[in-house]
Amino acid sequence: MLRGLFRDIRHLVLAGVAAVSTFDPTLALRVGALIAALMALPDVRSYRPTAPDKWAFAFAALTYLSLAWTISPHLTSAVGKDQVAVAVIFVAVRISVRSRRALGIIGMGYLTGCGITLWLLLQENSLTREQLDFTTGIRYGLTGLNPNYVAYAMAGGVAVAVLVSQFMRKSTPLLLAPIVIIFVGISLAGTRGALIAFTATVVWCIVPSQLRRAGLVVVYGLVVGVASGILFGFTDDLIRSNIEGNVTRETGNLNGRLLLWPIARDAFDRHLWIGSGGGTFPALNPRGIFAHNVLLDVGAGLGLVGLIVFIALIWTTLISGTRGGDQRRRALLVGVVLCAVSPPMLSGYWYQSPAAWVIIALFSRMALVTMEGHGDPDSEFGTDGDKMVGLPAATRATPECGLPLKQAESGAARPEARHELSDSSSLGGDTTRG
Repeated sequence: MLRGLFRDIRHLVLAGVAAVSTFDPTLALRVGALIAALMALPDVRSYRPTAPDKWAFAFAALTYLSLAWTISPHLTSAVGKDQVAVAVIFVAVRISVRSRRALGIIGMGYLTGCGITLWLLLQENSLTREQLDFTTGIRYGLTGLNPNYVAYAMAGGVAVAVLVSQFMRKSTPLLLAPIVIIFVGISLAGTRGALIAFTATVVWCIVPSQLRRAGLVVVYGLVVGVASGILFGFTDDLIRSNIEGNVTRETGNLNGRLLLWPIARDAFDRHLWIGSGGGTFPALNPRGIFAHNVLLDVGAGLGLVGLIVFIALIWTTLISGTRGGDQRRRALLVGVVLCAVSPPMLSGYWYQSPAAWVIIALFSRMALVTMEGHGDPDSEFGTDGDKMVGLPAATRATPECGLPLKQAESGAARPEARHELSDSSSLGGDTTRG
């Protein structure tokens, strides 16, 4: 009993780190990472790192190793520290989330952070309900924090709400309340990339469940197509020709992105294999900011080697590492997380955001949701982080989930899980440095 209480306390502390990541990334990176590591420490001895963990630390190590050839030791050192911090948060959440209970606690912590973020937006900008007007083009942010970060973090909250709601009995209120809060927050921040992520996530949730597996191929195609188009420059003219006039913000070049991206491509080409040093793109362009596209930022800094490591990290975390179980539910969750994180990754400086890696870490444990019928909802992940334990071997081995082999062969009814799961659906400046 005391052991379970201690574990819940550790999960609540991690939930606090998740909450802080939505509105104070600096505190999350500097203090939250250390706290997350301490909270995960009791489980480290029984945890066997898998591919996502190894790739996360490999990417952080490569960033630091690039100090050997960087053109700006100051920038690379700063980015290296942040990359180590987000890797620690990412792995700590993965180590700690071994049950649906833990997934729910930390997920609700993130959603609580979204609520706090909206409250801070209203308080710091002295906004009342009567003063809310989303048509003025005014963008609201928090002190020392770019509005883009606020909006991107809140857009990811919709995905977290969908994930957590999958094993809650009364999931509709859990989904509707955050959606309203998040929409208001994104509208106040005025970030189009976040609004695209929000809209895409909501639309994906209402796609009929029987169409999701086929629809997921479309989502993959869109993400790969847009990412490739930006990386190689195929989409620049298309974007430029389709930008609608916006007297308050638009400059005809996607707020500078269409000026930065060609510079980043040239920097990538000049140092193709190992880049010019992690985080050095601000030293390579006259505006002194990042490229606002994860592929170009990583490519310019760490070259093709760094880009391969980063893609391997994302692939093993969200795609290859989540296979199995209920395929319709998996399609829902994979689609949700791709819709939520792709627009910020492709149009902002988001790949070093602690909020982003909390979301990705939570979704890396979606097997806790998709493996319905494989035993008790609170069964824990094994020491390798990928398998369920606490069930008889015959039960785990049978294709008739949740039943010993003999019962499965006899057609016995499958016992219900304790939590009912439902497959029904229930762009700017630097984001982490203000």
